[in-house]
Order: sequence, then C-alpha cells, then structure tokens
Amino acid sequence: ISLVASLVFFFSCPTKKEFLTQAGRVLNTHPSGLDTSALISWLGVRQSLDEATRVFALYPLENYCMLFYIGFFMAGELICFSTLDTKFDRWFNKEDSQMLLHVYGTALVIIGIVLNPIAGFLFNYFGFRPVFAFSALLAFCVPVTLLVESVWAQLLHIFALVTWFALFLNVISKYSVAFAPPDFFGFLVSVGGILAYLIDSILQFPKFEDLLVLCAMNMIVGWLFSVALCVILYRKGLPLKPPKNCFR
Repeated sequence: ISLVASLVFFFSCPTKKEFLTQAGRVLNTHPSGLDTSALISWLGVRQSLDEATRVFALYPLENYCMLFYIGFFMAGELICFSTLDTKFDRWFNKEDSQMLLHVYGTALVIIGIVLNPIAGFLFNYFGFRPVFAFSALLAFCVPVTLLVESVWAQLLHIFALVTWFALFLNVISKYSVAFAPPDFFGFLVSVGGILAYLIDSILQFPKFEDLLVLCAMNMIVGWLFSVALCVILYRKGLPLKPPKNCFR
C-alpha cells in the first residue's frame, strides 16, 4: 500500500519549479521570491548558530548555569516521566498504582492549564527572581521525593513535578527575554534537550532501581546549577540592557 501511495504522489504532485511558477502567478510574485530553501541552507544555519553563540556569550555565567540546569534536570525528568507507571506497579498494589497515574494525568492537564496564565501575573507582581527561586524549590522537591516508596510521598512528587514543569515553561521564556532576544529561547532549549538526551544515553544502567537513582542524581545536579543561577541573579540582578562591545 505504501509503495502504491508513494507512486501516486510521485506522479501526481507537481515539481518544485512548476509549483513555484504557478504560485508566483497567483501571488503576483517572482517564483524565486517564494523559494524558502535559502533560509535553511548551510550558510543560513551557520550564520544562525554563529549569532546564537555570540548572544550566549553576552552573559556566559548565567547562560551556562541555565543550560546545565535544563540539560541535567531534563535528563532526569525524561526518565521520571517515562517510568512512572513501571515504578508505581512495582511499588504499590493495582488500586494505588492506578490512582497515582490518574492523579498524574489529571494534575498535568489542570495545573498546566491554570498555572501557565497565572505565571504571567506572578512574574509581574513578584518579579522574575522570586518566581525563579520558587521554581528551584519545586525542582528540589522532585528528586527528594522520587525514591520514597510511599503513596503520600509519590503524590507530593507528582504535584511538585507537574507544578515545576508548568512554571518552568514560563521561567525559561522570561529568562530568554531578559538575557537574549526571544529567538534565543529555541536555541537554549534545543541545546539543553540535546544535552539531556546525551546524558541519558551515556549513563544508562540495566537495573530499574539504578535507573531511578540516576534520575535523582541528574535532577540534583541540575538543581545545583539552578541554585547557582539564583545566587547570581540576586547578586547581579537582571540586565536592563545588553552590555556594550561584547557581541564579538
């Protein structure tokens, strides 16, 4: 079926030149102006990476702390999210395991919907640094409760994890606005995600219990970087404008 479908699409779809020519006639534009392949050429990618690296270097200490915070904590978070059902099934009976999974699914939706817009008001009222410090406190609660074999501890773990995740989405976007152009958000999160996947792929252990310990260790390391960043922010404050003559 896939072979037949691919042949149908191959012979029925117009070529790139035909498509751009027809689109140019409809939009009254030259076909070359509609070709976006130049935006993703190697030269464009290299220039974007060069610009992002220079922006990153404007505040190297803060950005490295945030990068390693995202990388290590996300490495543990990915393991944590993917092993919840296995962990609950091993530790608790079927009723408690299903209850915890239902709480997780419900809390993830409700807290995410409610807290994301509320976070904007929290930033406006309290400022970035107190909200970031609170998110770092939530980040500490996640690995601390991860290995506790208790239903109540796992309930606290779920709420801390879900609340941190919903709040951190706003934290990283606000951070990028303060320390870099908004498009820096994608660069920072992407590099942090790549770092997280590399950590998870390198430090895998065969036993499930070792995997949970690895998850907690990664989160603790990431949390330490968040504490370091919090101290830096309270000592230096948020930048009001970029530093002069540093974009090299």
